[in-house]
Amino acid sequence: MLIPSKTKYKKQMKGRNKGMAQRGNDLVFGSVGIQAINRGFLTSRQIEAARRAVSRYVKRGGKMWIRVFPDKPITMRPAETRMGKGKGSVDHYVSVIKPGRIIFEIDGIQPEVASDAFRLAQYKLPRGDRVQVISGKHKGKVGKILRIDREKMRVYVEGVNMQKRHTKPTQQNQLGSIREKEGAVHYSNILLYCPKSEKGERINIVTEADGTKKRQFVKSGTFAE
Repeated sequence: MLIPSKTKYKKQMKGRNKGMAQRGNDLVFGSVGIQAINRGFLTSRQIEAARRAVSRYVKRGGKMWIRVFPDKPITMRPAETRMGKGKGSVDHYVSVIKPGRIIFEIDGIQPEVASDAFRLAQYKLPRGDRVQVISGKHKGKVGKILRIDREKMRVYVEGVNMQKRHTKPTQQNQLGSIREKEGAVHYSNILLYCPKSEKGERINIVTEADGTKKRQFVKSGTFAE
């Protein structure tokens, strides 16, 4: 897996992931690539899993380039740790992804084969799953996951738990304005949405004969895309 061999600082602040990708948003080495459409983090495990999926599909044909590197440390604290004990130890490294960022590139094979290979790689990367809220005042609402906060065990779902926030007045807008933004929803309040049954269902991880893992809905028996 990819991990920095040496860093200037062992730990970093969380920071904010805003805006579009200004660098690394064009194909440079290959003819086909995977481009991010949402913002988030890519762990070293996800990058390696996607690389293996592509390598197994194309075998010895073509050449692949990884355009991102997990250089941001993510710290974790043990469970049931009281406040005031300092920042946790480094657990893993992630790559900060902005919309428009090129993640992988490939060249030397047919475009159809490259597209099929990258389709397998997409299953290894985080994406906007559709979920349904199963409890609380937003019960029954369905939306796409926009962001995941693993430390607080919460997700942000499109169109769910909308919160109004007042923005400060500016020279252009002296009265300010009110913006709506999705609030956090706890893991326990959502289930993955099944198109067949048209409701949220629990899932199992099924391992195929070739070693690939798929998500299967418990009640309907269908596989999640």
